[in-house]
Amino acid sequence: MISPLTEYAGLWRRSAALLIDMLWIAPIVIGLFYGVYGHELTTILSQLNTLTELENSEWLTFLMICILPALFILWFWLKYAATPGKLLFDCEIVDARSGNPIRFPQILLRYLSYFIYVLPLTAVLSWGCHFEISALTGTAGEIGKTILCSIGYIFAILPLLGLLQISWDKHKQGWHDKIAHTVVIIHEEATLPLAQLDKYYR
Repeated sequence: MISPLTEYAGLWRRSAALLIDMLWIAPIVIGLFYGVYGHELTTILSQLNTLTELENSEWLTFLMICILPALFILWFWLKYAATPGKLLFDCEIVDARSGNPIRFPQILLRYLSYFIYVLPLTAVLSWGCHFEISALTGTAGEIGKTILCSIGYIFAILPLLGLLQISWDKHKQGWHDKIAHTVVIIHEEATLPLAQLDKYYR
């Protein structure tokens, strides 16, 4: 239930939760890699520097890098309304309008909304500045290339403002939260003054 006493999880708490999640997901993925590829793991990882190389790699590699972590996260969201990292920090993802547990359509939409942040940056890092400006040559061409590269990186980084928005948003929502109509709340009512709790629940 969303109430005036509801406390929303801020950027630092959610960032710490994300770090915890990365620490448990990474060993699982690496363990699966090692189980399938054995001592060839180092060579395979060194070949996954760009999206093109990833697309040319085996589907099993793609499955372990992208699909399995997504399934883990979606399952935890559906079962516990939080990932292990969020559970550790007493956080729960709920519907922003009612405070009820999030439904599967919201869960899926919330996860897909993360691509707003990831895709532009990934595309720029993968594509880089490997192009030529045919209309310009020499120094002018290099300057034009540098300018276009800079613009590309700026537009790739801009969506990250959607994550930073958690810092100043009234309900601590990022763009993915607003798209899916979710909020991340903290279960720490016991830390509130008794007089404040009594006033609300009376």
